[in-house]
Amino acid sequence: MKFRTLLLGLSALFVAFNAAFFSVSGLSKLFAGASFSVMLMASSLELAKLITAGYLYNYWEKINKVFRWYLISGVVILVLITSLGIYGFLTSAFQDTFNVFSQTEKQRSFLEQKEKFYEDDVARYDEELERISNNISTLSNARSQQIQVRDTTVAGGVRTTISTSELRLAQGRIEVEENNRKAVQAKREVAADSLQSIQLKILDLDTNLEGASELGPLQYLSGLTGYGMDRIINWLILIIIFVFDPLAVALVVAFNNAVKVDKGEDDKKKVTKNRKLYGEEIEPDPNDLPILWDDTLNDGLEDEEWDEDHALDQVLNDMVEDIEAMIRLRYSEYEQDHAIGDGDEVKEFIRNSTRHIPIDVALQGGEVLHLGGGWHIDVWHTPGHTYGHLTLLDRASNTLVIADAALHNAVPTAHGAPAFPPTYRYVDTYIASIQRLAGQGVTTMLTSHYPVYRDAEVAEFLGESRTYVERVDQALVAQLQERAEGYTLRQLCDSLGPVLGEWPAESSAYLCFPLTGHLERLVQHGRVEVERADGVIVYKWK
Repeated sequence: MKFRTLLLGLSALFVAFNAAFFSVSGLSKLFAGASFSVMLMASSLELAKLITAGYLYNYWEKINKVFRWYLISGVVILVLITSLGIYGFLTSAFQDTFNVFSQTEKQRSFLEQKEKFYEDDVARYDEELERISNNISTLSNARSQQIQVRDTTVAGGVRTTISTSELRLAQGRIEVEENNRKAVQAKREVAADSLQSIQLKILDLDTNLEGASELGPLQYLSGLTGYGMDRIINWLILIIIFVFDPLAVALVVAFNNAVKVDKGEDDKKKVTKNRKLYGEEIEPDPNDLPILWDDTLNDGLEDEEWDEDHALDQVLNDMVEDIEAMIRLRYSEYEQDHAIGDGDEVKEFIRNSTRHIPIDVALQGGEVLHLGGGWHIDVWHTPGHTYGHLTLLDRASNTLVIADAALHNAVPTAHGAPAFPPTYRYVDTYIASIQRLAGQGVTTMLTSHYPVYRDAEVAEFLGESRTYVERVDQALVAQLQERAEGYTLRQLCDSLGPVLGEWPAESSAYLCFPLTGHLERLVQHGRVEVERADGVIVYKWK
């Protein structure tokens, strides 16, 4: 097992364990009357959920559809239950913190009221002391007032003195004020000491308040948004639970996928989902492909989320059982974006010459048709011309019936002249299918439009089919590089038609199918950009 896979597994285990822990804890609080029983039940369900997710991934194709949907429903419901448990745990934890915070806030509010009371007392005593000081200063000045009396015994016959009565009066009032100041000063000191004590209590409360620091961001968000902290925390918890357990399940699935890749069961550098499509692997020669394919085959279909139910059941059933669906999906596909279509006359012909055909059994490739007497036919899924294309192999006669799995360099008329271009659509899987067919060494090959091929003719036909894909790619790239303003699909068909084949000019429109596949690859690899002009898609070389 590779280190990154091991790391992924450990991450999945860690996230799943924590999700289970929080969920079980939360559910036990919701059902506190039977907490042990609830914890046991929840733990078993958590384990079953992860195992079920892994089972669904590994055996998806082998599980009955009804049973598959039951298991999917079970996983989804268990994810919701787990999320409910996590929600209960987190809300309970927040409530505990918030209760402590609220109680402390109440205490702080009470202390702040007392602080304000003592601050007012101190301020009032300060004003009183200032008034007394002013009085004492005034009385001291009065005490110092001097008067002049006539005295012949001194020089000038005049001396200064102080009135005895005024002196005594001033001195008495000063003593009274001094006593008042001492009394007020004592009261101020008491008030100041009380104020300092209250302030120390508030400081200690703020220092030791755990909830204050924990809820600080919530307080900020509450002030910023205008919503209460309980509402904000509720949204935060919902975000957490929508990510937490679903991530655990996703990591379990990712781990199972990584294990498969490490074992070579699902290597994306091989032909896209080879085992799923063909039942065996194809090792392409990277030197056989132009640089467009980036030394790999079919990795481009990773973004297309290949789904066999869609490829076979949906497309085949719709287009075979419903004529209008076939007209909409096949014969009207290029009308809106590319102004390319078969016209109403062709569509009406199809309606008049086709009927609804119900499908009882849809083959997916990998089946074996037993015809009796030891004669059996192998069914292969060989996409490229279409998603759901199938090939039959009769090993008894060493014969392949490929239909349109390979289309040479042109589809001929009954007389052998080129009628229209090869109408493959999905480049990567088309090449992969051709390579698989070429590797069988059959002696006879039957197609939809060509003669019976035998022995060396088989390899020649398939080789030309493969080479033609490279020719189209090279011609398309060269054409796109010629004009900076780009081309519509119709313009590319008209320009490349004479270059790529000798079919009638009007048949060049059918190049829309292979050119679309090549353009999609170029867009995916960043070689071409797509714009829309006058309602039609334009392709430009970057």
